[in-house]
Amino acid sequence: MNGKLEKLTIIPYKDNTYNETDGDPYVVLINPDELVEEMNVEYTAPAPDGGAGATGTFKMIPAPKMSLKLLFDGTGVINTQNGTISSAAAAAASIAANSQSSTLGTVSEQIAKFKAVTTDYRSEIHEPGYVKLFWGETSFQGRILTLKITYTLFSSDGKPLRAIGDAVFQNNLDSLTRSQQQNQTSPDLTHVRTVREGDTLPLMCARIYKNPKLYLEIARVNGLSNYRNLAVGSKLFFPPITNN
Repeated sequence: MNGKLEKLTIIPYKDNTYNETDGDPYVVLINPDELVEEMNVEYTAPAPDGGAGATGTFKMIPAPKMSLKLLFDGTGVINTQNGTISSAAAAAASIAANSQSSTLGTVSEQIAKFKAVTTDYRSEIHEPGYVKLFWGETSFQGRILTLKITYTLFSSDGKPLRAIGDAVFQNNLDSLTRSQQQNQTSPDLTHVRTVREGDTLPLMCARIYKNPKLYLEIARVNGLSNYRNLAVGSKLFFPPITNN
């Protein structure tokens, strides 16, 4: 250890593959007091004529969220020289050691830099950018969902000297990863499955659609000329199909 405090770091990326960074990271002035992770589980409403113990049916798990409060300070009373960028962030983005300091400047400049990383419209992708947050053992990827800035201190001429940013980020995964992680089996969803040893197309259709007879339709969707010999490790798509 180098004795320096690791600081929460937000790295911008060019797109949702998270393979290429897109500009300088935002390193917080002071670490937040808390991080809030939020996950919800959605169920369909139970039938109105159900019994007292009736419950809804599982519907989906929306993308998890992370909330944090950030301090933007321009008074100069906070020592900003005793912290470094998160080591995990440095490794992920190959950031040079000479950039491992807090994002400095006036309060307005700090907020502008934070917005440049998180909320600004990216013309290349025609939407706000994608980011990864690193801090210690915490790693979160996604996009900002909401941002509220509360100014708490001003100079005599009205310039902001301190502000609090309440930011909420929503997890973002590509559709393939999300399908694999949730491992949902609803026939109303599109699934991606990796062929394992012993798998057959009728068996996979039975798992997903509860109907092995749909194997010919799935073979057609995936362009399989020989559905009897599935290549282990290959990926197959299982779209929503009416199960007649």
